[in-house]
Formats: sequence, structure tokens, C-alpha cells
Amino acid sequence: MFKSTTAAAAVLLALALASVVTGQITCDNGNTPVDVNFEVDYDVYVEGNQVKYWGKSGTNWTQDDINQDRLLDVFFRGAIVAVVFGLLFFLGILCWAMCRCCCCRQKCRLHEVSATCQIVLLVLVILMVVIAIIFVGVGLGADKKQSDAMTGIPEVVQLFADIPDEIYNASVPLFDLVEETIDTIENNDGLQAAGVDADDLRQIRDALESIREEASSFDASELTKSFDDDLQDYDKSRSRFLRAVLGVLCAFVVLTAIFALWNAKGPDTCRPAATGACKPITCIISSLTLLLVLILWIVAAVFIYVAQLSSDFCIDADVHVMQLAEFDASADGDIGVYYITCDQDETLRSCNNPFQGDMNSILEALEDFGTTVNDIDCSGAAPYVAECESGKQELINAYNELNNITTTFVDAVLGCGLFNERYQAVVILLCNDFAGSIGSTTQVLLGFAVIFSLTEIFARLLSDTFEEQYGDLEAGSKAV
Repeated sequence: MFKSTTAAAAVLLALALASVVTGQITCDNGNTPVDVNFEVDYDVYVEGNQVKYWGKSGTNWTQDDINQDRLLDVFFRGAIVAVVFGLLFFLGILCWAMCRCCCCRQKCRLHEVSATCQIVLLVLVILMVVIAIIFVGVGLGADKKQSDAMTGIPEVVQLFADIPDEIYNASVPLFDLVEETIDTIENNDGLQAAGVDADDLRQIRDALESIREEASSFDASELTKSFDDDLQDYDKSRSRFLRAVLGVLCAFVVLTAIFALWNAKGPDTCRPAATGACKPITCIISSLTLLLVLILWIVAAVFIYVAQLSSDFCIDADVHVMQLAEFDASADGDIGVYYITCDQDETLRSCNNPFQGDMNSILEALEDFGTTVNDIDCSGAAPYVAECESGKQELINAYNELNNITTTFVDAVLGCGLFNERYQAVVILLCNDFAGSIGSTTQVLLGFAVIFSLTEIFARLLSDTFEEQYGDLEAGSKAV
């Protein structure tokens, strides 16, 4: 008898402690507060440097705002600058090249070049090659980062696909314990004689069955596998293309520099500019490089556009995801809003969980069951008093275990962390990793555009130093 009294007191203490814990937060909507012990023990998205650099805050991403005016605004904010610079460089170098070849040949070339000037031009051309190689390394790093992001996307998608199974599996211990406790009540003559029923436990079981049924009805394994395969194919093609572009760009810079250095410092008898067989090759490379200058600036403009557009979205990712998905931030119980923002809003997290209905049913039924167990009076269960006392002790133990399992299940499985952690992983992957790598690639292409333009200028000036010297030698030989 003493043991039962002590155990009953423990039940009352557990109920009192639960009321103290949940009493920290009061829900105006009448819901029982849940997930009150939540802590952010995972990475939360913070805008990376690339997103901050390219993005603009205060943009809207509702369906109505994504229109032609919005896209043009992004274009005129940054990409247009690259297009203008590209056209200016291309037209400027083209006009200069035509001037050097035709109408004002002598006026558009260097004359009386000093040795110091030639050395400076040599150093500048070599410096362009070194910078180009560095940019290739940075570009390969951005490519790897983008590939890592691509590899991580299916993994994160799989995490979402695993959520239903995780919820189902986590409910099994609770569900089985509820079933066992119901059997204990129904098969104990003493508890039956004392008028104990299992209605509260059946309510918990019904809520769990509802959750398990919803969870087990979703299977994304085939979708995930197909998505993974398609993404890998795309990433391989993208990576090959980017590596090929970087290789071609670097090769053109190196070839241009080689011909310029060869013309300036090579033996007089085999300089490309003085050798008939090499002149066409020099002209072809020069023409292709000039055309590549224009193409490269246009490609850089496209990447600037993509980098700015993606960074605009990522600069206020939570707000823009809700706008784009048309989640109602003012609506209580909106699943999307809840799992996107529950890490920031304690009241939302504790009082407006989308599973609040089932959670309240479980918590309220568990509390009622604890009261029922505490109120069991075995004195009127004769001739099954001993069985009743034994059954009451079993129910007290079951209640304590149910209380622990339910708290874990409700907070860890149906609470904020399970879903929000995965959401944060998606945003970090798409914004800081994927969009960030696009920003890095954009900077590499812009750098190559500048390097190409300067290499063209320095190489032509360096060639002038040879032609000036070669012209003097040729004039001297004629005079002799």
C-alpha cells in the first residue's frame, strides 16, 4: 500500500513539473505549449560574402513581382555595365587595330621606344599570363564548390524524403507501449473491478495512428533516385564545359603572350611578325582573341545577371521562400511558415505547430491518464484488491515511461528542429554554396575579360617595339 501511495505521489509530481515547464509560455489560442526546450544545435543560414556582394535587399519575390520589369531592373543594375565595358573595349581595340593597319598607321603605333618601356611591357604581358593561371585555379575551385553543392542537393532531398519514415519509426515505441498498457487494463480483473478504463490511451493511439498513416503514405525513393541521376548528368556536363572554357581562355592569353614575347625578343630571322609563314597565324590568333574579348564580356554580363538574381533571392531567403511559395505569414498553423521561421519565433514554435491538434490530443490524453492512474482506488475492487494494486503499479510505471517517450516524440520528431534543420541545410546549400559559387565564377569571368582586353593592348604595344627595331634594322641594311 505504501509503495502505491509513493508512486501516486510521483505521478502528481510529474504532472506538477509538466505544468511548470509548459507554464513558461502561454498560448493565446488555447493550445498546450510544445517544444518548450528547443535549442538550435545545427547550422542556421547566414548570407555568405558572395550573396552579400551581389545581392540587393528589399526585393520582392511574389508571383506578381517576377515579371519583365523585375528582370530588366536586375539587368540594368549590373549586367548592362559589363555589356557597355565589353563593347567599349572591343570597339576601341578594333578601331585601334584598323588605324594601325590602314589610314593612320604611323600615328597609332609606338615610336622611339626606350629599353625601359620595352621591359615594362614585357613584365606586363608576363603578369597577364600569371594572373590568367591564377584565375584558372580560382575557377577550378569555384567549379569544385558548385559540384559539391550539386552532390549535396540529392542528399538534402533524401533527408526530406526520410522524414515520414523517421516520424513513423519514432512513433513505434510510443505506440507499442500504449497498446501494452491498454492490454494491461483490459486483462487485469482488479483494474476492471475498480472501474479503470483505457479511453485516454485509445485517444493517444488514435492520434498516433493518424500521424503514422499520413507518414507511411508518402514514398519519394523513386523520385529521389531519378532526381539524383539527372543532377549528376547535368553536373558532369556543366563541369566539363566550364573547365573547357577556362582552358581555352588561358590558352589564348598564353598564346598571345608567347607571340608578343617572341616578336620582341626572338631571333631576327624567325620572328612571327617578320616570317611570312607565321604572319597569317599571328593575324588569326589576334582576330580570334579580339572577337573573344567581346564574347567574354557578354558571357560575363550573363553571369552577373544570374549572380545578382540568385543573390537577390538569397539575401532575405526566408521571406522570399514564403513569398514565392505563397505561404501566408499571418496565418496560424501554416506549415510552410512554421517550419521556415520556427527557429526564430518562440511563440510560433510552441503554440502554432501544424501538428498541434494531434499533439494536443496526445498531451491532454496523457495528462488525463495520469490523473486516472492517481485516482485509482483498489479498496472497492474486492476480491481482486491485490491484482488491482499490482495493476496500478504497472500503470504508474507505464505512465512515467509514456511521459518520457511522448515528450521526446513530440518535441524531437514533431517539433521545429526535425524540419527546420533540413530547411536550413537546403538554403545553405542553394545560397551560400551554389549561388556563392556562381558569384565566384562570375568574378573569374570578369577577371578574364579584363585580362583579355589588357593582354590585347599590351601585346600589340610590345609588337610595336619589335617593328620599330626591325624597321630601323631594315632601313639601315638598305642604306648600306
